[in-house]
Amino acid sequence: RVGFVQGPAFTDPEEQRRYVRVWEANMNALRDYPMPRFEGGTLQFFRASTVIEHMPKHVELEWLDSGAVLRVESVPGDHQSMLTGENAEGLGAKLAAFLP
Repeated sequence: RVGFVQGPAFTDPEEQRRYVRVWEANMNALRDYPMPRFEGGTLQFFRASTVIEHMPKHVELEWLDSGAVLRVESVPGDHQSMLTGENAEGLGAKLAAFLP
């Protein structure tokens, strides 16, 4: 296995291979992404209130050198569940407050 899986393990080998390919692509993108500069701006970072084991507690720290003021707000859920169900609705409402 590569990485970690929350919930039941994959029973379909092809589904597991697809997951690993996506995970690898995400890790490559994260590694190769050049951090932009946001001189004089403000970045709003929403962090999951529940930290998944083996993940950094403060992933927002990577943005401290961006040149911007960093505002951090914790939202319900973990790295994945903050984007689903009621958690996603709450996060969407918070995001909408920042849009013109």
